[in-house]
Amino acid sequence: MLGLSSKPTCVQVAGSSVGLEFEWKDGASATGSRRSSGKSASVLVVKDADAAVAEDWDLVIALDASATCTTTPAVDYDAQLASPECPAGQFLCRNEGHIPACILRSRVNDGVCDVECCDGSDETDGKALCPNRCKAVGDQFRKDRAEVERKRRVGASIRNDYIKHGAKDKAKLEAEVAKVERELSTLQEREEAARLALETLENAKAGEIQRKKDSQLYERIVEMQDAIKALRTHRANLEGHIADLSEIMTGLAVRPALSPPPLLHPPASSRCCA
Repeated sequence: MLGLSSKPTCVQVAGSSVGLEFEWKDGASATGSRRSSGKSASVLVVKDADAAVAEDWDLVIALDASATCTTTPAVDYDAQLASPECPAGQFLCRNEGHIPACILRSRVNDGVCDVECCDGSDETDGKALCPNRCKAVGDQFRKDRAEVERKRRVGASIRNDYIKHGAKDKAKLEAEVAKVERELSTLQEREEAARLALETLENAKAGEIQRKKDSQLYERIVEMQDAIKALRTHRANLEGHIADLSEIMTGLAVRPALSPPPLLHPPASSRCCA
């Protein structure tokens, strides 16, 4: 309730002589000016009125200091249902004779017999009658657990037999594996040696091929140099022949321009005809 003018001295359900536990927080009254005061409204929290929801009921709030009453502590249902074995907000099903279980608080007294609560302890208001199935559930649980234990023992026995009779086979397999690993290591060493030998051979062949290439090139260069020298000599000879021919041609061009030499004797025909 918000906005009471002062803290109540007694809170009761109408017709009851027992006061109810409540909490009070000071604040502004609903009849005062809240805007001018700037305070929040006062708060009254009444705990556990324990009134029937099927009937009308009233709360009587006394503000007079003379009106006092004996207060009965409110029932803390959360504390009653809480258990350190369950998380907050959950209820513990004891399940007498079987393993306890935790269910949500909202499932307590909801009229449904929860499977986790085989003893029906989740329905305590008498509105739902739940059969006690814990004995049957416990018997089945113990049966299942015995079967799990039997399988564990069988598995342990099989493991022991394997350890006992499979040790020799294991040693044999390990020896074979070690042998194969040694053979593999030997093959790897041989492969590495072959690779190195191949690289050496390839390098040697490459050097020999290069040397051959270099030798052939040198021979070709010498041949070309000799040919160039011969061509130069032939050119010099040709130039000499050309010079000689030039002199001859020059001489041939000058001689026709000269007068013929004088005759020392007259021609024979003129002597005979004179």
